[in-house]
Amino acid sequence: MKIFVIHSMGLSTKALDYAETMEVAGHETFVPARDTEQTYTTEQEILKANLDGIKWSDECHVIWDLSSLG
Repeated sequence: MKIFVIHSMGLSTKALDYAETMEVAGHETFVPARDTEQTYTTEQEILKANLDGIKWSDECHVIWDLSSLG
């Protein structure tokens, strides 16, 4: 299964750890902190990359602690 792991910016490490667990279980993952190009210069580029990741995935898993309003 292909999993998009959406996360609060402050929880990048937790999202990456979770993705690693999913990968060990045989799944493919997309984690914005790791897989979205970090040199984009506009918000639109970042949003498009993340939307492409969501479209690629079979499921979206959320790592969130209520601190992110984005």
